[in-house]
Amino acid sequence: NSDAQDAQLNHQREMYAKRGIYMFDFEGKSEKPHLLNLDEDPFRSKRFMYFLKEGSEEGTTFGPKCDIQPQSYSLKHMHCTVTSQQSEEGGASSFVLAGGNGETFVNGKFVKKGESVPLNNLDRIAMGTELMVLVIPSQATEEEIDVDEAFLEFAMGKEEMEDDAPSSADSELMKRIQELEKQNESLKTHHEGDEGTAAAPGSAPSASATPSQGLSTIKSKGTMSSMDAVDELAIVSVYKRCK
Repeated sequence: NSDAQDAQLNHQREMYAKRGIYMFDFEGKSEKPHLLNLDEDPFRSKRFMYFLKEGSEEGTTFGPKCDIQPQSYSLKHMHCTVTSQQSEEGGASSFVLAGGNGETFVNGKFVKKGESVPLNNLDRIAMGTELMVLVIPSQATEEEIDVDEAFLEFAMGKEEMEDDAPSSADSELMKRIQELEKQNESLKTHHEGDEGTAAAPGSAPSASATPSQGLSTIKSKGTMSSMDAVDELAIVSVYKRCK
């Protein structure tokens, strides 16, 4: 019956509220600044609101055991924080997002941990896999958010971030290259002959030696035990890319 349905709905609203989540169907006319969820499924988009604190130095925290806990396992504790700043003229608050422990994007741009980004009405904010739009009713215009464009912007930003980040394999190879260069320099310091004379057998490679020559020399001296599994060609390739 209707009474049972109302009771169930009220219970659901209470459970959501404990997580800082409010339903647009009931709170949609609120004048408080908030984030509004976006979803590629029109039936799930713009259903949940996350109200932002105003006048609090601590700001609004997002993630498990935080002020707002969206229903997503992709968010981390203290994923990011949104802080309000009151204008000097006493007008509406402005907001700043600070990167935290999780992947966060503002308008398709990755926000590093500790980085602060000023926010404006209708800015798109992604936390983990969750995409939202900032709504500041006092700054409302007739402009509406295009959900498809917002998701495309997010996807492109994530792809750009992944392209810019070095792969774990390249990072490991760069560490090996640095070890190699240090050992080459050490051998050069101790065994370098007079300029213009022929190098003695077993001497270190010259300063102009290539990475592969250096590897061969160090291997012959028995100091390559920690690098035996490294592909020399791969090292040289990464070395050249990073020069």
